Amino acid sequence: MRNSLLKYWANIASQYPIILLGISTIVTGIFGYLASNNLSPSKGIGAMLSGDDPKFKSYMEILSKFPNETNIAVLVEGERSEMVNYLHTLNDTLSKRPDLVIDFNFVRTDEQIEINGLSNFDSDELVAYEKILFAESLGKALNYYIDDILVPMKDKLSTTDINRLSANISKLRMFLEDLVSFGNTFKKNSIKSKSIAKNLSDTFIIGSPYNISPDGSAILSFIEPAFNLGFDSNGNEIDQFEVIDRVNKITDIVNALAENSTVKAGTAGALAIGVDEQKALEKEEALMSVSTLLAIVLIFIVFFLSFRMLLSPIISIITVVIGIVWTIGLVSILFDNLILFSLTVLVAVFGLGVDFCIHIYSEYSSNFKLYESTKKGFESAIYKAFVKAGPGIVMGAVTTSIAFFSLSLSSSEMMSQMGVVAGSGIILELLAAFLILPGFLRILSIFSKNNSNSLSNKQSIKLFTISHVSVWARDNYRLTSFGIGIFTIIMLWMGSMMRYDYNMMNLEPKGMQSVENQEKIVSKFGIMTDYAMILIPKNEDGTTNIERLIKVNNELSNLETVGKVQSAASFIPESSLKTRMERNKNRLSRFKEKKVEENGYFLLQNIKDIQTVLFHIDSLLPIDTYNSYKVSSRLKKIIGSDGIIENLNEIYNRNDFDYNIFYDSINSLYMKRQGFIRDLVLSDLAIESSRINSISMIPPKLRKSYAVQDDPSVEGYTLVVRVFPSKDFYKDLNFFEKFVNEVESVSQSATGLPIVTYNMLDSFGSYGKVSMLFSMLIIFAFLAIDFRSFRMASIALSVLIFGTVWMVGLMYLLGMSFNIMSMMVIPLIIGIGIDDGIHILHRYNIDKSIKMSYGTTGKAILVTTLTTAIGFGSLSVSSFPALYDLGMTLMLGSISCYLATIFVVPVLLRRM
Repeated sequence: MRNSLLKYWANIASQYPIILLGISTIVTGIFGYLASNNLSPSKGIGAMLSGDDPKFKSYMEILSKFPNETNIAVLVEGERSEMVNYLHTLNDTLSKRPDLVIDFNFVRTDEQIEINGLSNFDSDELVAYEKILFAESLGKALNYYIDDILVPMKDKLSTTDINRLSANISKLRMFLEDLVSFGNTFKKNSIKSKSIAKNLSDTFIIGSPYNISPDGSAILSFIEPAFNLGFDSNGNEIDQFEVIDRVNKITDIVNALAENSTVKAGTAGALAIGVDEQKALEKEEALMSVSTLLAIVLIFIVFFLSFRMLLSPIISIITVVIGIVWTIGLVSILFDNLILFSLTVLVAVFGLGVDFCIHIYSEYSSNFKLYESTKKGFESAIYKAFVKAGPGIVMGAVTTSIAFFSLSLSSSEMMSQMGVVAGSGIILELLAAFLILPGFLRILSIFSKNNSNSLSNKQSIKLFTISHVSVWARDNYRLTSFGIGIFTIIMLWMGSMMRYDYNMMNLEPKGMQSVENQEKIVSKFGIMTDYAMILIPKNEDGTTNIERLIKVNNELSNLETVGKVQSAASFIPESSLKTRMERNKNRLSRFKEKKVEENGYFLLQNIKDIQTVLFHIDSLLPIDTYNSYKVSSRLKKIIGSDGIIENLNEIYNRNDFDYNIFYDSINSLYMKRQGFIRDLVLSDLAIESSRINSISMIPPKLRKSYAVQDDPSVEGYTLVVRVFPSKDFYKDLNFFEKFVNEVESVSQSATGLPIVTYNMLDSFGSYGKVSMLFSMLIIFAFLAIDFRSFRMASIALSVLIFGTVWMVGLMYLLGMSFNIMSMMVIPLIIGIGIDDGIHILHRYNIDKSIKMSYGTTGKAILVTTLTTAIGFGSLSVSSFPALYDLGMTLMLGSISCYLATIFVVPVLLRRM
């Protein structure tokens, strides 16, 4: 039936090529019009992820309700004072861009101190700080600090205590550094010394107002942009290009200010990485343009050496481009919104379309040389081209399209669209080759009558005949089988050591600043910038679910994989705090400052007591804390022989140093700041804040990031909880899985970039295997029907099996690994891998000769392999690991499957 249809079509194509070309031109105009009018790119990230995944839907719901939910992290490195100056300058600049930034969270304000009241202090240290707030002097405050906070740590060091110890080491380091700085400046620069004293007092009493890393080398802050990955501040959907443009403007501001200062600053997080990718691609354009141009030149050379006709690649490319136009026109009808990324598969469709043209052209040119340049000669050549090459082309197109269409079953909208675009594109390329190429070849045959460049007058260059290799492999099948077996075993062994790389950051170009900043943030601050989220909807009666919020917040805070939790729950104090606040307020009303007589040596003695306690704590530290918090090495910077305390000793030992005047100065300034902070944390507003028991009582400026009122007429709020991982989840699959499982154990509705990404990677990884198995089963069934033989179908499938094994082994030799990009090209590998064998076997069914089959079709599959390898191999020069992996995988796959066709098929045919 199929052969009859092909013969029927061969007659039409040979007799009416110009009419077919004219019809195709009209069809091209229609599809081109449809593409230009209907093609609408998808907006936001919904197109890139799993549209039907409930986690994704929940994620998009959060993004639509909280337009500033995707933060941009800013990492600043340098000297503390310079970092602080930079952040204030950056804040001034960003405050003038409300179109880009809603808020810049870089410093704790006095207003926040007042609203939080006693919540500013660690609950385990609150008793000590209640004493410190009412201490009569700095010396007394240090006494309370040593006795009630440091000394108890000598007796126990649980995980919580290690966290507290780490925080206190950071506090002491900054406090002592400022004390040394004050000692060096208090007589020389009163303005600077007062600023140092304020920082020193704030750090000791309430902690640094900046989020400084434990080692003091960096400050982390967050920009709340006026948009997120999918929506602007008004809730309008925006596309990824607009997001990138806005983030790029913010990043430029951050970098420009850093260039004019002594600090190093940069952005991190998903948005920042997206911008860096775009910039890297722009830098890559020149290299890739040269690589692409070189690939095109090489492909032209291959065509010329094969067919001795300069116009052969031109007419093939025109034919394929028309097929691409048809494909875009069709998918613009099938989809309301087209995912731009899904169009990348058109590169593969283009390559396979060229392959169809090569097979037709190769068979046509071989037959055309046997005839004169007449209409009859042309008709005979075209007829034989379709009859002999047609079966292999049709079945190759069908099997490849099946492999791609299997992607349409994916839950990922992007993968599904890619499958439809590629699957339909291959069929349309097949139609284009059958409809358009005969017309072009007819025009060339007419032109060649009076042209010295006639196919009939010039023979193509005789390449080393492939049939010799295949015939030798058949005649020496025992030796060939042994060689194939040994090589396959080696490749299997190597392939068994291949691993799946879940780290998507390994697909990014090396040296991307945002990725490096992200790694530093994890290392220095113990949190990942991309966080999970839990949406807490209102109760059925429309009220806010406060109980659920507090429960979720507390459970998340106790998880091992969680580095930080942010929610409105942090503004709702424990019930016991209200009593403490009122008790301290009463104490404040009766409080009278007392002047105590202390000399400057008393301060130094307190510092030495701190040193003694820290020495003892250091001796008790378990070994595993050294790596987790680097506590011991940080302690040595304080208490070591050349540490900060010794620097203070040196100041005290200077001949011109008056430690009494020094202490009186710092104590006076400290007591003023202590009084100011005491009044803040025990103010009427602080008392009122301690009574907060509803979201509406939280000041709007503080709650806006965590609560949204869908309907102003209804009191209830929808809430969101942010969950920051404690490690870079991209780098550690076990941690990634554990983090997702732990967060979901608290709430099955948990979502956010980590969880959506994990589901996507897991889906791609598992679906890649399923799609490969499903595709191969369907393809085998089609081949068995086509060849009417399970043996022949098995031989065709063996090319793919051997080729894939060899490809994986070669990938291992080149240091490659499986990743999300590898999974995405599986259908293409299947399509390319099986096509060569199908073409040879179909020709073998016609000629019943291995020598004839490889002597004719063998040339075409060599040319298609070379053009495919050159085309995709051009991507391997890219500095983008993703493009490199894509190019190398496809190049190795095409070459491996070609070699399997040359060596395995003759042996299997001989055994038949």
